[in-house]
Amino acid sequence: MLAAEQAVINSGTNRFTLMQRAGEAVAEFVHAHWPDGHIQVLCGPGGNGGDGFIAAAKLAKLWRKVDVYCTHPVSELTGDTAEAARQWEGPVHKLEEALNTEPELVIDALFGAGLKRPLEGPAAMLALRGGRIISVDVPSGIDGYTAKPLGPAFQAEATITFAALRPAHVLLPGSAFSGAVMVADIGVPVQTRLAENSPALWHSQMPQPGFGVHKYQRGHLKVVSGGPWNTGAARLTARAGLRAGAGLVTMLSPPEAAGVHAAHLTAIMLAPFQAADDLSAYAARATAMVIGPAAGLTEATKHNVEALLKSPARVLLDADALTVFGDNPEALFKLLRPTDILTPHEGEFSRL
Repeated sequence: MLAAEQAVINSGTNRFTLMQRAGEAVAEFVHAHWPDGHIQVLCGPGGNGGDGFIAAAKLAKLWRKVDVYCTHPVSELTGDTAEAARQWEGPVHKLEEALNTEPELVIDALFGAGLKRPLEGPAAMLALRGGRIISVDVPSGIDGYTAKPLGPAFQAEATITFAALRPAHVLLPGSAFSGAVMVADIGVPVQTRLAENSPALWHSQMPQPGFGVHKYQRGHLKVVSGGPWNTGAARLTARAGLRAGAGLVTMLSPPEAAGVHAAHLTAIMLAPFQAADDLSAYAARATAMVIGPAAGLTEATKHNVEALLKSPARVLLDADALTVFGDNPEALFKLLRPTDILTPHEGEFSRL
């Protein structure tokens, strides 16, 4: 993002022009989605604060009631931020004075994605105050590039950013602080190979069943279950597959767990297996296989995974199917194919 912005500036666009576009985009976003209420704008000493001053000026021209608070006296602001502050014709209050108010809406324009230190003093206290908050760029207190809170952080109802998403908008825990995120075009083209994992990316690639399609044309999912005391996670997986559109779903169960499954399953079929060779045979007639949820941290689970990864079926590995390779992840990596999918949570990911 910084390189893209610098390229635009090098081509002749004034940096303050970009700040004006950003601040006006903030004002338009807030006015369109929150058309009523007293607005409190919190400004920092840098570019984010400049966006806040310009947004405040624009909102005032739209006849919104606006109060502005800043971390520094206006006389101490420099560069584009000082120029932006001159756009605001009203008083600028000390940031700590905002603690004694109860605004209906807060625009958090304190610090942007490049913040590297925790919020302190009034800024930290305002972050903990809560309320209806619209953040500029990223919620103040979040490192925009690691997506990690540096200390107290603003919990935004929505965030408006510019040109492109930052890691904090899509990665946890930062995304949980960002709320709904809107990307405004300020004339900074960003070229990247990165893409957000959302339906907009992959929905068009999902098969859409037509009126004449029957279950045998919609794929056969088979889910591997654990023992009799560990069956719930596999059933949830199988039901999810059925709801997602699989034409057929079969639960592959150790014989001793079959009775437990039979008491719970209806539309999902049930078949027994005892060893890895059995799973290989089932996989030969499957579109996709899932193994891992409550499969058990055993050598048998490892052998079952190895057998499935040598089958023609696509395989999704989760939970225990990943953890059993924690002492030798390279053994798993050597077996993986481009069509296989891993779904680790943070702990499982760290073990790989």
